[in-house]
Amino acid sequence: MYHGDIRLGDTIDVKFTTVNTSGVPTTLAGTPVVSAYPDNSLTEITAGITLTVDFDARTGLHNVRVVATGANGYLTATNYELVITTGTVGGSSVVGYVVGSFSVEKRSALMPTTAARTLAVEADNMAHADLKEWLGVAPNALIAGRPDVDLGTSRTNSVIAGAIVTNGIDANILAASAVDKVVDQVWDELMSAHVASGSYGQRLQGVRSGTAQAGAAGSITLDSGASATTDYYKGSLVFLTSGTGSGQSQRLITAYNSTTKVATITPAWAVVPDATSVFIILPAGIASLEAWLGTVPLALVAQRVEARASAMTASLITATEAPNLDAAITTRLAPTVAGRTLDVAVGGEAGLDWANIGAPTTAQNLSGTNIDVDQVVASVSGAVASVTADVGITQAGADKVWLSASRTLTAFSTALALSVWDVLETAILTVGSLGKKLKDSITEARLAELDAANLPTDVAGVQADTDNIQTRLPAALVGGRMDSDVEAINNNTAVIARLVDSLGTLQRFTIDNGVFVATTTQAQVDAVTPGVLEATTDHYKGRIILFLDGALQYQATDITAYDGTNKRFTYTALTEAPADNGLFLVI
Repeated sequence: MYHGDIRLGDTIDVKFTTVNTSGVPTTLAGTPVVSAYPDNSLTEITAGITLTVDFDARTGLHNVRVVATGANGYLTATNYELVITTGTVGGSSVVGYVVGSFSVEKRSALMPTTAARTLAVEADNMAHADLKEWLGVAPNALIAGRPDVDLGTSRTNSVIAGAIVTNGIDANILAASAVDKVVDQVWDELMSAHVASGSYGQRLQGVRSGTAQAGAAGSITLDSGASATTDYYKGSLVFLTSGTGSGQSQRLITAYNSTTKVATITPAWAVVPDATSVFIILPAGIASLEAWLGTVPLALVAQRVEARASAMTASLITATEAPNLDAAITTRLAPTVAGRTLDVAVGGEAGLDWANIGAPTTAQNLSGTNIDVDQVVASVSGAVASVTADVGITQAGADKVWLSASRTLTAFSTALALSVWDVLETAILTVGSLGKKLKDSITEARLAELDAANLPTDVAGVQADTDNIQTRLPAALVGGRMDSDVEAINNNTAVIARLVDSLGTLQRFTIDNGVFVATTTQAQVDAVTPGVLEATTDHYKGRIILFLDGALQYQATDITAYDGTNKRFTYTALTEAPADNGLFLVI
């Protein structure tokens, strides 16, 4: 029995029945094997074939599953017969019995791209296409009885100019977005595809475009494929279209180094390009002064060409225009007093005659002017009314203020010294300066302490207290400490009782690192240590530990927790962990 045409890689199941001579379904025995024979080949295939005898516990019903992959040896455009190559039924051999057949992509004229899909053919013999299955999504509503098709999803060259009738597509049936796409496609066309002589595409061609390697304020390093000819791009304009500095345009290339690929530009970049900057070089419609004048022009003066009247051609300035030109020059250079001239030095500098300054007795604004004191021959006569801005004082000037005792100060120096001492303390803020240190030391509180009304009283009080100190000290000190005699309190039973009570609260323990190694925050005591070991958790919490020996001798800390089961203390961190067998008191 033929079981159909499948695709390479599909899995197919074939069922068959074995019976005895009486026609009763009987088990296929004898370690049965089913093999696949391709077309007329003598080479059988067993890979990918699984035989299930007595399928679903039905005696005599068997299932053959075939995984028809290329890896298992199956090929397209091939027929396969499934044959029992080992097995018996009722004691008789059934080798050679054909149980089914199939083909791999050989007999079906239409093979679905997705398994199990079928093609519906109507009574009019027309096969209907399911747009939803074709597009993967439900199509838009029909437009004029036709589906709305997005050409962007069509395969390459599926719609060509020859397939569209004249006026088949016009602006009326194109959506705005479609028009935008057509426009975008026109402007996004590669330049290399439009070089036909005389075309607008050729006319609009840039000299070169690419991504820069680097940049500087007055240059840009073109891509490595730029021209190998020096000054090849000289006279062209360079634009930055994207990346760093994007939007900067109309920089004139004044030189080009073909080795380094560096193009020198003017004016300088506002934002310096880098390796992300994309550039385009366009030919500039500029006039060559050299070609116009017939000679190399002089260097630019203030970014303008230096023009000489003597070089002008005859009648370039007519008699009618000359008076206007003369009047303009005369107005701009006319002296305020007749007969005065402008002294111009060889270097081109115009001299300034202080004697000819208008109204020299009035105040002059010399802001931004440096006056070299080395040029003062003798002295400045008269007084300076005021100085409204800061005056820079050198170290020598400062020495005159602070070492005035050994120097003779002029009237100016004396006034300057007075100004130093009259500075308000709120203006002295520089940390580390002598003025700041004096300000911080001489406070109102310190001055109050030195006030004549308080100082004598305070001194008298200190003296009286000192005179009386002997009456409040014992007759003699022992080792710098007062000698306290316990017998002095032996008649005070209340004191003795409180002393005995306090001693009774002290407990001495020994550190045991055998079970738990002590840390800076925890320690466990010896089970046989002297003292009472409480079993109640947190019994010692809040009390004080005082270490009696070792590196922690006389160091104390507070108990924050106590484990009554393990006899373990938790306490505020020590400087180091207690040593084994170290002694401490719980106070």
